[in-house]
Amino acid sequence: MKRTLRTGAVALGLWLGGWSALAQTTPSPVPSQPGQSLKAVPFARGTFVAVGEPGLIAISCHDAPWKIRSLGSAGALNAVVCGKDLFIAVGSGGDIFTSTDALQWTARKSKTKRNLYGIAYGHGEFVAVGAEGTIRTSPDGLHWTASDSGTSRFLSGVAYGGGQFVAVGEEGVILTSPDGVRWKGVSAPAKSYHYAVAARGGTFLIVGDDILTSSDGLEWKLVQSHLTPRLQAVDSCESLFVGVGGRHVLTSADGEHWLRQDLPRPGHLEGVTCGNGRFVAVGWQGGDCSILSSPDGVTWTRQYPAFDGFAICDLSRPGG
Repeated sequence: MKRTLRTGAVALGLWLGGWSALAQTTPSPVPSQPGQSLKAVPFARGTFVAVGEPGLIAISCHDAPWKIRSLGSAGALNAVVCGKDLFIAVGSGGDIFTSTDALQWTARKSKTKRNLYGIAYGHGEFVAVGAEGTIRTSPDGLHWTASDSGTSRFLSGVAYGGGQFVAVGEEGVILTSPDGVRWKGVSAPAKSYHYAVAARGGTFLIVGDDILTSSDGLEWKLVQSHLTPRLQAVDSCESLFVGVGGRHVLTSADGEHWLRQDLPRPGHLEGVTCGNGRFVAVGWQGGDCSILSSPDGVTWTRQYPAFDGFAICDLSRPGG
């Protein structure tokens, strides 16, 4: 099964007085145009960041209005993570960008042209996953090595928790690894498409066509099946798991009992997170970027980002 470019993945990052790749160019304003979408959003150090396509970065720091900028040379940006004081973004064509200050970004050699859709940090290691079973690992984010996943299936997400990595993908693929290098497959209760995985301590949650939970990453329980539409992203938000897909938002305190909220407006949600007392979901609506905000996961308000200007986040300021 081939996955479309519109996918969710868990992301983490900060912005940005300038943005660069290779020659370190300044990011340029980008006008709203058909075909734009936001694919993932995190909250870190007082800042919400959403990444998407084509090469889009949207930011809201310290509750400021959202701004959208473009990386320019990048295709789809699918996920971002932070570890060892280094920010790493991955995307289409094997793109990997790193930054020590979230201001200037440098392209790194991933040694693959396959799309990368997920990235996680744990156990002192960065792990990126993607198409055709691709796994790339790095101890420093600068030098990347191929790891044998043991599968040619599409890998769409990865998370770290409870001392191990868990990667998921098409046809029920679930892989675990203690270090990001040695991987083994585990049995899944359903051969459905797994789009994303989240960890809360040692508890893992997989979403896609179904919802699965595990207390150790090895034994999995099927909680819900044949979801329509499928969930494309999930995150562990404070005391809640939050999943999104289509125009639906699902929340759960334990990963097994879910409350579903159907948004009144048509659209497609691809990423979700929470922070600073609110939930944020991102995706696209009518061919344009969509950002939704909620104080409780039930009542949602659309945010309208400016497609010009730029944001500067004071990293020395408490909370961001």
